Amino acid sequence: MSKLLAFFKPKNIERKFSRLGDGHQLGGPSSSESPVESQPYVPPVRAKAEPSEGALKAAEAAMERMNQRQKKPGLY
Repeated sequence: MSKLLAFFKPKNIERKFSRLGDGHQLGGPSSSESPVESQPYVPPVRAKAEPSEGALKAAEAAMERMNQRQKKPGLY
């Protein structure tokens, strides 16, 4: 088992390094010499939709329940 792992270890390392792409020289030109100005993030604005009929009925029922509880304070 260890021979099999030893066989695949260098291949796995080579595969991982090949995915990283080309390297850069420390003394070479860098891409940071010409800074690119980034635009600030502006979140998209959503238009408010009217509540659906179901939502309106649910809100009305909730208000009705709250009003009933206020009339009968001993029934919590």
